Amino acid sequence: MEELGRTISRSETDDDEEQKALEELVRGHIDAKETYLLEQKVMDLQSEIQIFKRDKDELEMQMEQLALDYEILKQENHDLTYKLEQSELQEQLKFQYECSSSFANVIELEAQIEKET
Repeated sequence: MEELGRTISRSETDDDEEQKALEELVRGHIDAKETYLLEQKVMDLQSEIQIFKRDKDELEMQMEQLALDYEILKQENHDLTYKLEQSELQEQLKFQYECSSSFANVIELEAQIEKET
């Protein structure tokens, strides 16, 4: 009877060890799966970071180009403004010259009229 108790006890111990081994195996499988999923997530995030870096670099280049275009347009605007001002001054001088010569003609005509009268 005692031997039967030891056999049952040994059988239960074997069952416990098998159960523990099975649990360890399952835990190891779960850990491996979690590790794999975390590694996948890390790789996905690294890819996403690369995309964002590339987009950032592209935006920086576009900003530099826009800044250059802005400076060019600012210079063109300055040049056109200068030309417009010069043209307006020339028109004013021309108008003043025409007015002064017309005024001189008016004075001359008035002088002739006074002589005739």
